Amino acid sequence: MPLLPAFLLMAQAVSSQTIDVPIINVRPSKLLTILQQLPATKAQVVADDEKSMLTLTGSFAEINEIRTRIGLFDVKRQMVDLDLHVVSPIDHAEWNACLTLQSNLKWTGTDESTGARLALSPRRNDDGTVTVMIVAESPDHQKIQSAVRLKLNDPVMFGVPNKGHWVTGPGVTVISGLQITLTAVDRSKKG
Repeated sequence: MPLLPAFLLMAQAVSSQTIDVPIINVRPSKLLTILQQLPATKAQVVADDEKSMLTLTGSFAEINEIRTRIGLFDVKRQMVDLDLHVVSPIDHAEWNACLTLQSNLKWTGTDESTGARLALSPRRNDDGTVTVMIVAESPDHQKIQSAVRLKLNDPVMFGVPNKGHWVTGPGVTVISGLQITLTAVDRSKKG
């Protein structure tokens, strides 16, 4: 009888292997956090951010299952191109920015001359539009949040009057608070 358990232990030792999997598009520790939220597997996974690797230990089948999961999440984020135009008539200030941002990540910017702050969180949609969550804080610290769906090359104007409510459309140009024009563009096409 003692030979049977020893044989099983040897079979388990032989079937267990350790491999390093390079992670290309995300931080390995963040990917590990995502993997830990999925149904558990018996494979052990260790993240090494400096080497941009996940080390997998387990059976061939367990490692293949983890590799499949890694492939679902280690993907390059889509990029979103935005043109941003901000005017603060009360401060006699104006600035433009051509932004290329990663989809589903927040960008923040502050105009030091006016104190205006802006946060944009763009998401590329399947229909070619871009949804942008906007948080604007005027120099007098009034904070406004909104979301807008942008069509390609179709500018949308926002305004934050001194009373702190969003105004959209052509009437934005007559307010004295922040005026923001946001346009989704495609800079990948060369014309």
